[in-house]
Amino acid sequence: MKNRIRLAIFLIAITFFPIPAANARQTPSFYARNAILIEIDSGRVLYEKQAHVRIPMASTTKIMTALLVLEKANLDDIATVSKRAARIGGSTMNLELGEQISVLALMYGLMLRSGNDAAIALAEHIAGSVEEFCELMNQKARELGAYNTSFVSPHGLDHHNHYTTAADLALITKEAMKNDLFRKIIATKTITIDGHTMSNTNNLLYANNGIDGVKTGYTSKAGRCIVITAERNGMRIIGVILGCNTTNQRTTDALKMTEFAYDNYQIYTLYKENSSLGKTRVEKGKKSYVNLVLKEDVCLPLTEEEYDKLNYEVNYEKSTKKTVHKDDILGELVIKCEDDVLYSCYLYAESTCKKKNFLDYIKEILNLWLYPLK
Repeated sequence: MKNRIRLAIFLIAITFFPIPAANARQTPSFYARNAILIEIDSGRVLYEKQAHVRIPMASTTKIMTALLVLEKANLDDIATVSKRAARIGGSTMNLELGEQISVLALMYGLMLRSGNDAAIALAEHIAGSVEEFCELMNQKARELGAYNTSFVSPHGLDHHNHYTTAADLALITKEAMKNDLFRKIIATKTITIDGHTMSNTNNLLYANNGIDGVKTGYTSKAGRCIVITAERNGMRIIGVILGCNTTNQRTTDALKMTEFAYDNYQIYTLYKENSSLGKTRVEKGKKSYVNLVLKEDVCLPLTEEEYDKLNYEVNYEKSTKKTVHKDDILGELVIKCEDDVLYSCYLYAESTCKKKNFLDYIKEILNLWLYPLK
């Protein structure tokens, strides 16, 4: 309740004394030691600060814990709370030794109350032990390309071998956001389930500015941390803010980062799926050429200034002597703003084009004989 009152006072203050809007060329200033802001669909980085430096991440660890639970567990399963789970310190959902509780309730306890006890109970239920579960966490991190991340617990209490980077944490969050239930849980403000009534530690859910997740965190070494996500006007962002000194600094950074994103960027649809960007001639093919098309819409978050400076490079094979199969990669689209590459993707063969055989040539000769050109 105290945190909500502080947030309300802060929001009233910025209503009358708003944070100045940053323009696209102005580098924002944040309290966080490490931070990153990305647009979720394109993955484009809109802002970063020491985003590839390894640092502790406190309870934002639980984003990966939740991701693995959603991939591997039956949410209706019943877990039994062990002594290790019941005795863990820090933030908890007040689980008792021997308590029987559903995996779904533990998920809410994990992400709303930031329950370290829920994290251990889930890890033990899925993998048999915390240590085995952490192996799964590290394996998943590598699969996602989060190579500067190491987990030794499912909860995030300080340990010298437990770390991530802001960039890696954004990657992990982006993957978790693909899950509908994950998005529902992190946006939940309060819930009563399996006898536990819980409120979300993320008070920014009450800010009414599009923020609908993800996870707060704090330890003495990690400082005040938060991962946020927000959506406005068809653009969803992920912001990672690590290493703030106070809760107010964390709140300020989160609100400022959100406004920076939406004050400066909007989604531009540059090409639609199946747009044809070129033709490759098939020498001695049954068709003269195949169209080269895009497999998906090309949508990018851009400032107005960037949009006006875009350059498009379409590189592809002008001709080939080989049989072409549908979906063969024959080219590439590269989109630049001045010298910076903002986006690239492959161009695919729209259809199959086989080489002519002996019978095809006979048919051509017969057609010329029966229907001579005039």
